[in-house]
Amino acid sequence: MLIRLIPNIHSMPHQQDAMTRSLVALLVILLTSAALRAQSTFEVASIRPTAPGTREPSNLDLDPSDYNRYSGGPITASGQLISYILFAYKIPDRTQADLINKQLPAWASQSYILRATVDGSPTKDQIRLMVQSLLAERFHLKLH
Repeated sequence: MLIRLIPNIHSMPHQQDAMTRSLVALLVILLTSAALRAQSTFEVASIRPTAPGTREPSNLDLDPSDYNRYSGGPITASGQLISYILFAYKIPDRTQADLINKQLPAWASQSYILRATVDGSPTKDQIRLMVQSLLAERFHLKLH
């Protein structure tokens, strides 16, 4: 039995092309995931309880719609924790909201003000990802 140890010279260019395409595809995937990761967090953010009855100005609607009145600059939003959850996970179904709300602790019914800065002018869906990260980081929110 003869084992060939020398590569077939005619197949090498094809193998090199395939390897080059694979490396380029891997590089594109890595750069894309890095860009998405960079866009999934706020540059600076604070989310703090507000005094009862206090209304804060907002430039971000915490609703599941695709309408986006945010046009750049610092983000300001105000609402209960359930509003942030519904916004972040784009949950339009009120029955789901009621089920989630029943599982939240009593302190979650308080209103919170979000103030954040972002790089560029993210879309509403990109802001949703940023709020998801913020909820996980600050409130240790885990969805199952």
